[in-house]
Amino acid sequence: MKLSIMIDNYVRLVGIVDSLYYVYENSIIKTDSYKNLDKINLNKKRVDDIFSNYIVDKEFNDYIQFYINSFNNVFITNDLKAVDNILSQIEEGIYFVKQARYRIKSPESIMNKLAKYTDRKENGKIKINKCLNDLFGIRFIIDDYNKLRREFIDYLDIRINQEGKFRNKIKLTSKGYNDISPYIADHVYFSSRLNNNIFPIELQIWDSLNTELNERSHKIYKRGYMDWTNQYNDI
Repeated sequence: MKLSIMIDNYVRLVGIVDSLYYVYENSIIKTDSYKNLDKINLNKKRVDDIFSNYIVDKEFNDYIQFYINSFNNVFITNDLKAVDNILSQIEEGIYFVKQARYRIKSPESIMNKLAKYTDRKENGKIKINKCLNDLFGIRFIIDDYNKLRREFIDYLDIRINQEGKFRNKIKLTSKGYNDISPYIADHVYFSSRLNNNIFPIELQIWDSLNTELNERSHKIYKRGYMDWTNQYNDI
């Protein structure tokens, strides 16, 4: 298959998740629960505003719980069945995806991440939408991804900067490709263009050759409360 076609297919994957997040946002903002929610600007609120002595502020804890419930309701259980829709689109032509999985972040994992940004050099002075940008996560494991990822990233960067190509704000970060790390993956984050009070979601892209090393890295990182691999479900 031509390189350009494969790169287009990778961008299509990003587009599928972009559409999923767009559907999610437009679904919840119409609900009474959202309309009655005391909104929190996640681009201004910081970790040290809501987390102290390993305790999450009750109001913010309730806020997180609202979004965890809404991720579950919109993505997993209601009539939209957005995650099932991802699978159907993959089956229709994105055959190179070896495995597609999803998870909603557990309370233990949320607490661990807040503590991490409190104990590190940031000392809690980091925006919530940067810290908790993965309450809902999707992971695609792709054969031979590493062979094409540089071209894909360059092309995706062009598409991100083209007005109207995606419905949401999209940011890509690479882990382990540009530094020494046991975890090697690209992460794509989707956030609302209009509402700073809605949590972002995360897409992880792994090469299948990195699977064993990445899962081992996650187990070490999560050791003491829960393995990342146990949080994920097959799509």
